[in-house]
Amino acid sequence: MATWKIHGVVLSQDQSQIVQTNWECILSNGSSMGSADVSPQAVDVNEADLITATKAALGSDQVAAIETEPDTSSDNLHRAFPILTATQDAARVARNKRNALIEETDFYALSDVTMSDGMTAYRTALRNVPQQEGFPSSISWPLKP
Repeated sequence: MATWKIHGVVLSQDQSQIVQTNWECILSNGSSMGSADVSPQAVDVNEADLITATKAALGSDQVAAIETEPDTSSDNLHRAFPILTATQDAARVARNKRNALIEETDFYALSDVTMSDGMTAYRTALRNVPQQEGFPSSISWPLKP
């Protein structure tokens, strides 16, 4: 048995139903995190029902692979969870991509490396992505030099 938690959900365009969950499955030897598209759920569904829908969406093979620790407590599954609109989720995804792109260039910022003007401009442009007009639905990603 494993402890499941829903960290957030994504709503349909009209914000009337939950269509995706951001989940975590905690085992004594670590945790798995991910997201799953779920059959539409009411926005006021409790977390236990949303966990059941998430497990169903993941499929029995994946859930069986995650749920390998029989003695893990599953108490306190029902709690409040954040509701993300589709726009908020798109912004989260875009920021995660931006952060990964910046992280790929972090070694250029070491004290014993001279960063080119192009790389400096690229990293600045990445940091400014959330300030772009139309963010997060329309993003002009800077090109890496």
